[in-house]
Amino acid sequence: MKALLYIFFISFLSTQAKAQTKYSVFALVCPDRIRLLDYFEGEELRGYQYQKDLSLQEKLNIVRVRMPDRSRLFSQYLLDYQSYETQDTLIPDPENRHEEWVIRPPENCKFSILLQSDLISKIWRNKDLWQKLSRYEREGVFFNWAIAKEIFATPQGLPHSTLYIRALNSILLQPEFNLLSLKELIQTLKVAHLTSLRVQTVLVDLSKKIQFYNDNIIQEAFPITLSSWPPIHLAAFDESEGLTQVLLKKDTVYFYENGQVKSLRFQDSLPLKTIGGVVYFSTPDHFKQWAPTEEEKFPRIYFYSNGFVKDGITIEPRSFETNELKVLTAQHKGRFENFDNSHLYFTEDGSLVTIGNSSGQIKINEGWYNIAKNIHVSWHRPGQLKELVVTEPVYLKAQGQNILWKGFLSFNTDGALNCGFIAQNYRFQSRNGSTKSARNGEQVCFDDNGLML
Repeated sequence: MKALLYIFFISFLSTQAKAQTKYSVFALVCPDRIRLLDYFEGEELRGYQYQKDLSLQEKLNIVRVRMPDRSRLFSQYLLDYQSYETQDTLIPDPENRHEEWVIRPPENCKFSILLQSDLISKIWRNKDLWQKLSRYEREGVFFNWAIAKEIFATPQGLPHSTLYIRALNSILLQPEFNLLSLKELIQTLKVAHLTSLRVQTVLVDLSKKIQFYNDNIIQEAFPITLSSWPPIHLAAFDESEGLTQVLLKKDTVYFYENGQVKSLRFQDSLPLKTIGGVVYFSTPDHFKQWAPTEEEKFPRIYFYSNGFVKDGITIEPRSFETNELKVLTAQHKGRFENFDNSHLYFTEDGSLVTIGNSSGQIKINEGWYNIAKNIHVSWHRPGQLKELVVTEPVYLKAQGQNILWKGFLSFNTDGALNCGFIAQNYRFQSRNGSTKSARNGEQVCFDDNGLML
């Protein structure tokens, strides 16, 4: 009989899933407990409200939420129903399967649709709608946002809408939430055995240690391993590439005081906008086998507080071409790397200032010169070179004269040559007032006044 009920129950859910109507947060509400039952497809169960007038604090204290995968989830619900004395929780009608199924709650309990997903999206687009919601609708928003059930919803094509932490302050000002701070809210969720909270699109693991800037702003936290991360709040995020989310690795996520994500690690690759175009970034494991630091072995991506990329790694060849630059990244493996790669650094507006592991040409003094393969090129700011390695001699000014240089070259912030390998014999003015000779192939460096060190 149990097996038959299970088959009927799964069949019912499958039928409703195909209908693809509205989705809701579905709950079993009893006088002494509330059990949230996941998004529920269809509209057969609706219109019920709480039997007992509990405060939000009381409801949170009695909520129990499980987070298994969907197949185990349905199976567990069936066992939950059968554990009650009322054995007719599910009443199938095998004689006429086209009739609507009836799912009855245990005695003294009711089913409740806390909130339908289309309303969540409307609230996100129209904050004034919040004031028009009923008390139950507001609590539904809170539950739906707080438990972050999207973790296993997206692969099945279910909705991916929620209220994120950047709307938290306005929500907490509502009287039904008792002016909770974020720190107090997290503690309340822990008491209620809730396992996660979505903060600025990151699904934070509440069982791990969380660092705060203050009572309302998280500084660092661990994500739920392999939870989805839709980077919709990033200024650099590019939806045109078709990718809507990545899965986060079990490494610390850091935040800025404005709530923006500062640094994290993820699986596969993520397309992000730069002034040079879209770049696919990655954070591979065991990136450099013999690297001296964990940061080099397990690289991260870093963002500015405005949502643009600060620095990250691309493991796919990517060309950059401007009026002063024609290079291709990641053409060959580096010395210790397992992947073709290039470490890229940017300014806050998305301008490129460092390219690692690249090859191509750089424009210097109106001429184009080849750069060494797999060596970085950097700029103090866009258009102002900092360091590079050329594979052919280039004329550069030093102490007022055009002199031939080669190999590694570095420049000061004002554009003057700082160090380089001279490609001819020459005598320079030194710091002690005398002249010093430099032979072809010797490295020569200058102080801020242009005198030879």
